[in-house]
Amino acid sequence: MTQRPILGDPYMSVLAAVVRRPGARAADHGPPRMIGARLRRLRQAGLVRPEGLSPARWYPTPAGTREAKHRHLQHLRLRARQRRLQVLALIRRAEALFEFADAMLAPGALALSSPQGRQQRVTFGELVALLGGAVGREVLVSTDPPKTTWPPVSPITAVGTINFIEQERERDVGDWRVNLSVDDCAFVEFSRRRFERATFDALMDELHIYQAGQTTVVCFHC
Repeated sequence: MTQRPILGDPYMSVLAAVVRRPGARAADHGPPRMIGARLRRLRQAGLVRPEGLSPARWYPTPAGTREAKHRHLQHLRLRARQRRLQVLALIRRAEALFEFADAMLAPGALALSSPQGRQQRVTFGELVALLGGAVGREVLVSTDPPKTTWPPVSPITAVGTINFIEQERERDVGDWRVNLSVDDCAFVEFSRRRFERATFDALMDELHIYQAGQTTVVCFHC
């Protein structure tokens, strides 16, 4: 069994260029000093051969053509595997969203009396503290942007885990901004200057935040 030469990606890119353009000179593939050294290494491995006086024209050997096709096939398989993993991740995210929504709509036990004072108003500082304490929890986040915004803003609906919150204080303009990240795929920003009000529903474990005409709901998954 013929042992396959172990060469890095820079050599394989030069080999692929020779396979694509047989008979080209070294200068046609890039800086001659760099390409020449790689062509000599490929020649030692039996993958390319020169013809003619300097500057020679380079051709792939049958082994070089097979090696280039093998590496190209490996690259195509890797790209297909990565795309498949991305599609599977999207499917799992969609399934988790529907499962979470179904769980929220499932009928629960009826209370004997209506709970009193389950919704409480929270200040912006209390909102930041609640979000900071929820890092690592699973949530469903949805936004309802105002219809008058131009250009129009698409609403966000995401389910996942709160990765982190970033805080930025701009004392010169008197603003305090907080950026909430859900699985590094959804980001919602809260600003004290645009903040209108927020309520926390202890029974439903939900936050309702109203700012600049936009409503954001954060549902914590127990």
